[in-house]
Amino acid sequence: MITLLAFLLVIKIVDAQEVLLSIPVGEQLLHAESNLSLFDQQGKLQVCTVDKNGKYFVYSGGKKSGPYSSAQKATANIDYGSGSDDSSPEGPGNEAYNEQLVKMDGNGLIKINIGGKSYGPFVQIRDLFRSSDGKRFFALVGSDVDENDDGLTDFKIISNVHPDVVLEGEPYDLRTDQQVSMAVVVSKCEKRSDDQQEAMTDYNAKMEEIMARMQEGGEMSLEQLAQMGKELEGLEQESGYASVEYIVYTADGKHFGPFTSDNWNMQNPGFGSNSKGRWYMLADGKLYINGKASINFDNTEVSGFWWASNGNNFALATYDELVFSTGERYPYPLQFKVTGENGQTILKWLMLEQERKFVAYQKKL
Repeated sequence: MITLLAFLLVIKIVDAQEVLLSIPVGEQLLHAESNLSLFDQQGKLQVCTVDKNGKYFVYSGGKKSGPYSSAQKATANIDYGSGSDDSSPEGPGNEAYNEQLVKMDGNGLIKINIGGKSYGPFVQIRDLFRSSDGKRFFALVGSDVDENDDGLTDFKIISNVHPDVVLEGEPYDLRTDQQVSMAVVVSKCEKRSDDQQEAMTDYNAKMEEIMARMQEGGEMSLEQLAQMGKELEGLEQESGYASVEYIVYTADGKHFGPFTSDNWNMQNPGFGSNSKGRWYMLADGKLYINGKASINFDNTEVSGFWWASNGNNFALATYDELVFSTGERYPYPLQFKVTGENGQTILKWLMLEQERKFVAYQKKL
C-alpha cells in the first residue's frame, strides 16, 4: 500500500503519471513484438505477451485479443507503421570538403571562402560548419604558422563572429549546436618533463636512422627483423611515457581543464536538443554545464540530452537511467520522448513496474 507521504512525493517529482495497462500475473512482455512508441497517445499502446503455456496475447486500444498459437499470428494484429523513439535532431552538416567553400592552391595550402571573404591559408581543414542562413561559421583548421613554436601543426578554431582560438595539443572533432551559435572542441595534450622531451627527441632521431637502414638494406632476414624489433622496443622504453591531459576550448575564447578523463566521444561534449548555444560535458566524475561543474556524475556515457525552453533546466539519458537537473533519477524506461507544449519542454516516458504495470510519466523541464 502506498503511503500518503510517498504519494505526495510522487506528485511533487512528476507532473503526471498514469497506469495505462496491467497485464495478468503469469504473462510476460515480449518487447520486440510490441509497439510501445505511441504510449502517450490515447489507446495507442500495443503490447504482445506470452504466458507459461506458450499462448500469445495482444493488448491494443484497451482490448485484449488471443490466445494465439504463435508470436507471428499475434503480431499480425499489431501496427508497427507509426511512431518511433525520440532522438536528438541531427546537427548541421560538416562542409570541410565542400569545394564551393574550400579551395586548395598549387602549393597544397587551403583557403575558406564564405560571405565574400577569404580565410587562410591553412595546411588542413578538419571541420567546417555554417548556420542555415549562412551568417555564421566555425571551422577547425591547421595553421601554416607555428604559433606554439614546437615544430608541430598548430590547430585553431576560426569563425566570422569571434577572434581565432589557438589550441594546444591534438584536437578531436569540433562540435556545434543546431543553430551554429557556439562550437566546442576537446584537445589531447601530452606533457613531458625536460628529460622526457630530450629522450623523445633522441627517439625520433634514432627511429629515422633505423628506417633509413631498412630502406637502404633492401629485404631483411628474420634475424635482422628480430634485432630491429628489439631496438625499437628499447627506444620506446628510453623515450619515457608522457602524461596525458585534456583541455576543452570554446569558440568564444574560453578554455576548461586540464582533465584526466578519456571518455570523449560523439556525445561528449555535446549540445543536446533545444540547445541555443548551451552545452554540457562529462569529465573527471562531474557533469559540467557551459563549463561549470553542476553535479557529481560517475556515468561516462550520454545517450540523449534535452534542455528546457527557458532557463538551464535539463534532462539527460544514460544507458541506465534518466537524470533531471532538479535531482530526480529514474531507471531507464521502455520508451521516452520529448515534446514542446505551450512553450514548455516536456519529457514523457513509459515504465514497466512490478513486471506487469505499464505506467506513463511526464515532467516539465
